[in-house]
Amino acid sequence: MTEHTGTEVASDNFFETAKAHPFGIARMDGEQIVRDPFEVTETDGLNCFGDIPEGEFVHVLEGEPDSLIDAARRAGQAARESDATVDGLFFFDCISRVLYLEDEFERELSAVASDDTPMIGALTIGEIANDGYGHLDYYNKTAVVGAAEEK
Repeated sequence: MTEHTGTEVASDNFFETAKAHPFGIARMDGEQIVRDPFEVTETDGLNCFGDIPEGEFVHVLEGEPDSLIDAARRAGQAARESDATVDGLFFFDCISRVLYLEDEFERELSAVASDDTPMIGALTIGEIANDGYGHLDYYNKTAVVGAAEEK
């Protein structure tokens, strides 16, 4: 992994490396469910935010700030294009994105924000969402934007 990280990955630098290289669990439709590894255990295992079923095949993913920021921008745009009047936005961002983006996090906020629409949000450890087939799933490294209409 040295060619991707520029350093040997070890337990003492694991988190620094892992925040840019989460795991992807492939779903039948090709979507990757991301799991953030955050520490090496005493038995040389890994702890992740969210379960990875035993025997599951995972991909080591590589983060790219511009693609994360663009995805957040598109989520904000989609929320503002709803059929209802959009009086405000809710923005929930996985803390692992912030830890990865570091100084670029302000760019992500700006990409989602709109001058004429108030926005409020929170940093989360992960997000729970419907997978589109009626099943709830736990997601890491996601940015979720919702629109609110005043009644």
